Amino acid sequence: MSANQKFYLAGLVLVVILFFINWAGLARTTELRVLDLFRTTHEPHPDIVVVAIDNKSLQEIGRWPWDRKIHAELLNSLNFYQPRLILFDINFSEKQDDFNDSAFSQGIKKSSFPVVLSIQAIFSKGVDIPQLVLRPIVNTAYLGHVNVPESEDGVIRKFPIRLTLGDETFLPLSFMAAKIAGADFTREQEILVNFAGEAGTFRTISYSNVLNRKADTEMIKDKILFIGATASDLHDYLFAPVPGGILAGAEWHANVLDNILLSREITIVPTYYHLLLGLGLWLIILLLPFSLKTAVVSQIFAVTVIILPIASFVLWRKGIALPFFVNLVGLVVVFAGRSAYRWYQTEMEKRKLYKTIQNRFSPQVIEAI
Repeated sequence: MSANQKFYLAGLVLVVILFFINWAGLARTTELRVLDLFRTTHEPHPDIVVVAIDNKSLQEIGRWPWDRKIHAELLNSLNFYQPRLILFDINFSEKQDDFNDSAFSQGIKKSSFPVVLSIQAIFSKGVDIPQLVLRPIVNTAYLGHVNVPESEDGVIRKFPIRLTLGDETFLPLSFMAAKIAGADFTREQEILVNFAGEAGTFRTISYSNVLNRKADTEMIKDKILFIGATASDLHDYLFAPVPGGILAGAEWHANVLDNILLSREITIVPTYYHLLLGLGLWLIILLLPFSLKTAVVSQIFAVTVIILPIASFVLWRKGIALPFFVNLVGLVVVFAGRSAYRWYQTEMEKRKLYKTIQNRFSPQVIEAI
């Protein structure tokens, strides 16, 4: 076997290893972190409003958790404002007492707008099917789950998905809001949330201002309201790839709904696309004939390395996420291996030539040669 054949065999083994790393998703989190660099802010949907259980509300209403009659009074106040629909990102799965639970239930029944309550699925470790679902103890026609898909680095980037338990299927809270608003979302591809911006980007009203009817009517009438905690002491926040690094749960769900209503979501290309792209690029660099000048090979490599992230960025702006980090690293590794082999070949040829002519010419002539 010639030296070149040995090089190509070793190169193919390297390509197979890189392909396996790509296929197995061993650098998946890194790929997502690199794609996070493409994120920019945008104007949030004007009809989505967060009703915040903030520090001001806690000071005026009292310590959390509040009696459920407070939420009933909020619903009564909202009948005055006439929102399009409201969503509670609050857990009502445990009984409080007959009076408060009944008051809240009556408040929902008397509401002149749809009221969506949250449910939460409980999973066993390593199992994708819910073990059980925590439901609110009060009745409502609309439910949405608040489970979020967490990446390995703890950051919540991806769209929530439908959950199934037995014969029941539960929509995420944001999907239920979209369905009621007439924008039913049915896609099941892997999708990234295109976040509007940092915490506080969506228009926000203090819970106590709504309760006491001190809010601006124009901010609530015909709007979609997410009711949830933003006060830091309540610890209802998620890690997200936004400036500041965290969002309140209600804000995270608001971002998902914003993406659905305005078609702003970022769809990750099917895995086999970037697998085949990487494989093709690595083989091109590896199998370029050695008769090509080093400068030409270097130019081909440089153009490819530059175009790959630029193409990924352009696709991102069009709502498509093309992971490229492993493909880029693979290109560098293959090119470096090829360059090292060419350097080794050149050095061997120099030494062979030197041994051939060292006794025939003066040292000065040999050096020139």
